[in-house]
Amino acid sequence: WLDNQNRDDTRPNAVRVQLQRSANYDPQNPTAENVTWQTLDAQGQPVADGDIETSYITLQSPDWSYTLEKLAASVTENNTTKLYYYRLQEVQVQDTNGNWVPIEKQNIYEPAYSLPVTLGQAAALTVENALKTAEIQVTKQDAQNANTLLQGAAFTLQRLMQTAEGEWIVDTEWTPLTGTTGVDGTCTFRSLRPGRYRLTETEAPSGYQASLTPTDITLGAEHLSDTVKVTVKNSRPLTFAFTKVAAEDHHKVLAGAEFSLYPLP
Repeated sequence: WLDNQNRDDTRPNAVRVQLQRSANYDPQNPTAENVTWQTLDAQGQPVADGDIETSYITLQSPDWSYTLEKLAASVTENNTTKLYYYRLQEVQVQDTNGNWVPIEKQNIYEPAYSLPVTLGQAAALTVENALKTAEIQVTKQDAQNANTLLQGAAFTLQRLMQTAEGEWIVDTEWTPLTGTTGVDGTCTFRSLRPGRYRLTETEAPSGYQASLTPTDITLGAEHLSDTVKVTVKNSRPLTFAFTKVAAEDHHKVLAGAEFSLYPLP
């Protein structure tokens, strides 16, 4: 399982796989269109198309393994012996309600095959499941000119969690991610699971003011295997010039006046 040790508790209770074999698989040309794969049952016997569900092999926590015995290593056709290549194909996962869901209809893990091997190459067939994830691409723009993309803006991305009272707070067990916009004005945070995140600008591009308001972003199942785009705009600092003049003569400039500038509430 490539899922950060099940950090988000996404791992199913069980999965179902199919054992398949091929006598014309060529490891030098693994994507050849003429390769045929035969589905087998747990005893290594061919399964008819109408009985395909009888071929399912169930793998369960905690060991996620199954022992296959007495598999044929080769087949002889027209006086020619060909090695069998075997692989596992994942077909179903069990959801939290105990229902079996086709692997292509769940939105947590990427469907997976094991690498095809001959019986002389390996003693195990391994299927690795990687989490489906999303990306957040941040684009930094000049607030007055959207065509001006800004390099050098630094950001921190934190994951949020909801308290029992419904308040969203920073998940301190999740390691924050950092990124800096490049020459194209963008930076990308990858491999993100569904959830709520907070994007904070920590350093503004040269000559600009950093955005003072963090941006909260929610990634849902609909964003998996996709890129969510966020635009953050920067303004240049405002410059104020004051001239002190005499009340009776506006052409008479007065030196030594001191001013204080306060923001309005």
